[in-house]
Amino acid sequence: MKEETNLKVTQATQFRVYSDPERHPRQTITVAFLVKTTGKPEAGDDAEDIKWFDINTLPELASDHKIIISDALASR
Repeated sequence: MKEETNLKVTQATQFRVYSDPERHPRQTITVAFLVKTTGKPEAGDDAEDIKWFDINTLPELASDHKIIISDALASR
C-alpha cells in the first residue's frame, strides 16, 4: 500500500475470499481486506496517477471489483 499510494495501513481485517476460475487468466482468487490508513495519497512506483472517487459514482471497474465493494458496503 505504502509503495503504490503512499498510504500507511494502520489496521487491516480480512473481509472475504473470492474465487472464480473465469475471473482472470492469472488471478482466480482474491482476498479482500478492509483497511484504515494514514498519510497523504500520492501515486508511487509504477502508478502514473492516483484519484479518489465518491462511493456512489465509481467509474467502470475491472472484473468483480464492483461486487467486492458492494459486499463490503453491505457488511457495515
